Amino acid sequence: MSRRTHAYAVALAAGALLASAACSPPHESDASSKAAAGHRTVRPVEGCGTKAWTDPKDLSPNRTPACCRPGAPPPQPLSEPRELTIATGTLSAEYVAPLQVALDKGKFKKEGLDVELKVLPTPDALPLLAKGDIDALWARVRATSPWRAAGWAR
Repeated sequence: MSRRTHAYAVALAAGALLASAACSPPHESDASSKAAAGHRTVRPVEGCGTKAWTDPKDLSPNRTPACCRPGAPPPQPLSEPRELTIATGTLSAEYVAPLQVALDKGKFKKEGLDVELKVLPTPDALPLLAKGDIDALWARVRATSPWRAAGWAR
């Protein structure tokens, strides 16, 4: 076996070990901490009370949605206003609606945030986010996956 072939074999074996470690089930302590997180106590904030939380197990179409009193919880503005640039791939998808509603209702301004939206495809926005040229990326989870950003999946 040549040195080159040996080096390839070692690299392949190391890659296989790393892949198998990444695909293995979580350690017991990880599983127990996740189980404990499922049984946490929900503490409502001022002005929201017990109706501010919807049980995720309740899938009934008639369930009462979570809500707080208007204006609750009260804003907690930053001591200094802060400009934020948020990139999103589109302004017309349903996953952008919460961001649009918060902007339209002035929710960010009340917290001392001056938010600017930039429409950028996710593959273009990820490097800008990594460099700090934008502050946040608002995207579907699938859009941010590495293979999607690299153009390997549609």
